[in-house]
Parts: sequence; C-alpha cells; structure tokens
Amino acid sequence: MTKYLLVLSVVILLAGCAHKPSIVGKWQGNQSTQFALIIEFKSDGTQINSVSSPLGQIVETGTYQADGKRLTETLGRVTVNGIPVPLSASHPPGAGDGTYTLESDTLTITEDNQAASGKSYTLHRMP
Repeated sequence: MTKYLLVLSVVILLAGCAHKPSIVGKWQGNQSTQFALIIEFKSDGTQINSVSSPLGQIVETGTYQADGKRLTETLGRVTVNGIPVPLSASHPPGAGDGTYTLESDTLTITEDNQAASGKSYTLHRMP
C-alpha cells in the first residue's frame, strides 16, 4: 500500500509540474514584407526588439507581460542606428499590445492598437 501511495504521489507531482509553453526566448520573423524582426522575451519580464528597416537598425527595449493570451508591452527606450528617439514619436502608449497564440515554435502576435488594429505577424523560435 505504501508503494502504491508513493507512485501515486509522484504521478500527481509530475502532472502538476507539466511544462507550460512560454514565449520566453528569441523569436524571428517579419513584421511586414520588408522588415526583418527579432524579439527576445526574457524570463525577467524584459524584452528587446530589433528591426532591420530602410531607416537602419531600430532597437526597442522595455518590458512585457504575457497573461493567458494577452500580451502587454511597455517600451522604455528606442534607438535608430544607436541614436535615441523619443518614445512619443516612435511608439505611442499601447502600440505593442494585443493577443498572441503559441503553437510549438511558432508565435503569432495580433496587435489591437488603432494604427495596426488586427494586423498579425508570425515569428519562429530561434535556436
């Protein structure tokens, strides 16, 4: 009986520790047909977005919160080719907010701000 209870306890413990998919990591894709995008979501809630655009290299840093299927991003700093850009000019509040779906190594983000309402982009987990 003790052996049965031990096995049952281990099974319950393992079921409770089942791996939940996470957006933490580096993701690569295109935000539009011309802009290559890399987003790194770190486990501490910070993020780094890097976009290759006709203007040059755009790097955005800030924080994120992934709650259920809701993604909320708050940017703290934006640079274009290493030169700081005012946030109000580059990214209005709520600009990166939206929903996401995660299937294996594919992350799809759908923005719901006024400028990009309903636009989606798909990213793939980088090794």
